[in-house]
Amino acid sequence: MTAQIVSDTLAKTRSRIDWIDIARAYGMFLVFYGHFVETVYEFDNEPALLQEKLVYAFHMPLFIFISGLIAKTELPRLLPFLKKQVLTRLLPFAALSVLIFPLHILEDTLGIDRGPSEIWGRYIRDWKELCANMTSPPEDQVAPARRRLWEQIPSTTQDILKAGVTSDSLTAAEREQVAAAFNALLDKPDLFADELFAGAELPDAAHKQWQKNRPALTDSLELRCANWALAWWTLQPESRYWSWVRSPWASLLDNGIVGQYGWPNFNIPTWFLLCLFMLELIHFFVSRLLTSPARIALAALFFAVVGWFATSNLVYRETFDIWFAREALFLYSFYLLGMLLKQIGLFDPEHSRGLKIGLFVVSAAILLLTFDLNPCPSENKNIVLINLSQHGEPFYFAITAIAGCLAVVALARITPAVRLLQYAGRYSLILMGMNGIFFHFGNDLIVDALTIPPNQLSILFWCTLMSAVTMGACLPLVWLLDRYIPQLVGKPQISGPLLPALLKEKK
Repeated sequence: MTAQIVSDTLAKTRSRIDWIDIARAYGMFLVFYGHFVETVYEFDNEPALLQEKLVYAFHMPLFIFISGLIAKTELPRLLPFLKKQVLTRLLPFAALSVLIFPLHILEDTLGIDRGPSEIWGRYIRDWKELCANMTSPPEDQVAPARRRLWEQIPSTTQDILKAGVTSDSLTAAEREQVAAAFNALLDKPDLFADELFAGAELPDAAHKQWQKNRPALTDSLELRCANWALAWWTLQPESRYWSWVRSPWASLLDNGIVGQYGWPNFNIPTWFLLCLFMLELIHFFVSRLLTSPARIALAALFFAVVGWFATSNLVYRETFDIWFAREALFLYSFYLLGMLLKQIGLFDPEHSRGLKIGLFVVSAAILLLTFDLNPCPSENKNIVLINLSQHGEPFYFAITAIAGCLAVVALARITPAVRLLQYAGRYSLILMGMNGIFFHFGNDLIVDALTIPPNQLSILFWCTLMSAVTMGACLPLVWLLDRYIPQLVGKPQISGPLLPALLKEKK
């Protein structure tokens, strides 16, 4: 069935560039792979972090780079441009979020609790304040529970917290040790006693977990979630991170589809569409200045520097980056790089196949040799996280991201015109949204059902297999959406079968 769908669709549309679609297909596979190997790592398979770091080093800049390869310099007037962008970027973002919303409702109805079970140090806003409060707890409703935590953590961690009172901040290694010490306590049924919260006005999330009888919880994950909520409240009583236990309806009313901080809560992989919208808006105003390869090169360098500093102090949900506008400034440099390489003809068909193979081999080698050299100081994971503006060091980020982009595009250039790859690349926008099904609901169930040995070859085999399976499973859904509601998933100029055309094509 899938093969027939692919064949029929491609037969109707032959105006596209095959190798661009193949490059997008490779990029989408990396998205599925990256999210799956991330889940493998979260299930305590430590070696998986290396492969996650490799994929995350370049896979999102790759999509921007590819967009630059086919970018236009002659754009319509502002209002027609905005209308098209709303219908081809924001409308698909909303539609793909709405389509996945019923799964959140089902999850909530079934009482599936997927709340955090670990304390992530990167979510602690003020380490100096935490050190001061832990060493000298205030005399308020937080104090009894916080004293309990203080008594339970090792003396070495207590020493770090004491030293942190007078220092500017803790080092990354110290923050990681503190978070690890707190996480080590979350398996204890007697971590907290009810009397520690007597009279306390707990947030909804913490109150929900307090009502559970922790000594009676037999499921270790549920116990950790219960203790996590209470421990987190004692560490960060003013924290904004209580939304994970709220019902989808409450979250919808509170944040809407995008969220208070510009974060797509219901379908996180669709963040890319918001960022792309902002990036292409930047391009609209800049494109008229890009009249030569030299200007494009200078603009790429300019936005790389400006964007780097614009995102250097971003902290998830603490510093506003609505619709990833500041990240779009930085990623625009990759868009311009794609434009530049298009203009100088690096990927033109007249170049020999040997040159393209050589480019792939050299770029892939640089990527593999450098991706693990990029230090990304983080209390969560030492990896590049584009949607959180966690890039690491400028030199290593640039060399690995550019090498990864060149390697994938060069590989696409020498790949035969495989119809399945063309189809997947053609509908990468929809596939990005469909990946949210597995990102939010499926990957953890699959990984939990598998036994993946903690070695690189086993991880590579299982992640490749399951990424291909899950990506293939999305293709029939892609066909259904494109067949019946194309106007909502990136083709507003199409008429029928259920909706009229939302955008008139120029004749």
